[in-house]
Amino acid sequence: MYDKSGFTMIETLFVLMIMCMLFCLSWRIHLPVKNDHTKIEEITRFLYQAKLTAMNLKTQVTVTFASDFIQYEWEESSQTFTLDSNDSFESHQMTFNENGNIQGAKTLTYYCGSQVYTLVYQIGSGSFYVQ
Repeated sequence: MYDKSGFTMIETLFVLMIMCMLFCLSWRIHLPVKNDHTKIEEITRFLYQAKLTAMNLKTQVTVTFASDFIQYEWEESSQTFTLDSNDSFESHQMTFNENGNIQGAKTLTYYCGSQVYTLVYQIGSGSFYVQ
């Protein structure tokens, strides 16, 4: 005799489909959230990369700060760093010369969620720090 205990293939696929849907809905909850310190480190690394590009290629690199991204460009190409949706910069443009020095001092405001940070660029040295 044939025993019909167990689940059919349709029932198993239906349960699997429901589990996948629940996993997709809860996926956003389990993603790691970057803290402010990590975001500032990523921006700092991106700006140092722009400075090193200017020094290595012996070319002028222009860095553009927009409300939702930072971009640096040189003769051949460009790189873009996209900010999180609740973060923003005030619009500004600055330039690293072929020695990696900044052509113009500036203090930029970085709005990171509810916190406000300032990036201070020192003319001639190509260095900057975050307050």
